Amino acid sequence: MVLDEALKCKYCHEQFAPPPPLNERIVKTQSPAWRAYSGWMILGALLLPLYGAGLLIFVWIAIHRQGRKYILTNRRVMVRSGFIAKDIDEVNLAHIRSIKTKQRLYQRLLGYGNIYVGTAGTAGYEVIITGIAAPKKFKELIVRMRAG
Repeated sequence: MVLDEALKCKYCHEQFAPPPPLNERIVKTQSPAWRAYSGWMILGALLLPLYGAGLLIFVWIAIHRQGRKYILTNRRVMVRSGFIAKDIDEVNLAHIRSIKTKQRLYQRLLGYGNIYVGTAGTAGYEVIITGIAAPKKFKELIVRMRAG
């Protein structure tokens, strides 16, 4: 038996994954909006008669959307991407210095957009949330969670 507080196994000396921060809870989890893929869906529909090439586009859309999750907890903002390999970008709420939403005209008409989260430590953006439905509401939720 190994204690829950242990950092590594006393038998094989393998490091354990660090525990999640205390009292962290998920506030919101979201995937990209289906309408964010509308251009690809139109292309897929047009290419469907050509030997089913459009079907590959629809499969790619489903895999891509399923492989992206936007997670807001009471401590961090995270973007998990990838279907087989996983990439996780995250920023602690306390380190956020700027939050920018961006919607092009067609995105505003369809009700989705992008959110860019930056910190003081970098010149660019640490976390980019793309194709999210109602980006202003998600941004306001991040601001409320950051305020405490």
